[in-house]
Amino acid sequence: MPLLAVAGVKGAPGATTFAGALPGVVAGPALLADLALAGSDLSSRYRDPAGQPLD
Repeated sequence: MPLLAVAGVKGAPGATTFAGALPGVVAGPALLADLALAGSDLSSRYRDPAGQPLD
């Protein structure tokens, strides 16, 4: 499984969108972890299969 990292400052345009798209273009399984010290934006953008926000 590839390990990919995306780094940027808070508010960097497109960083979360780019990171969220990466698992869709790599071959095989992928894991995305948002380790932003200022807080993650992923939970507000992505939903689980039931349509609920991620926690």
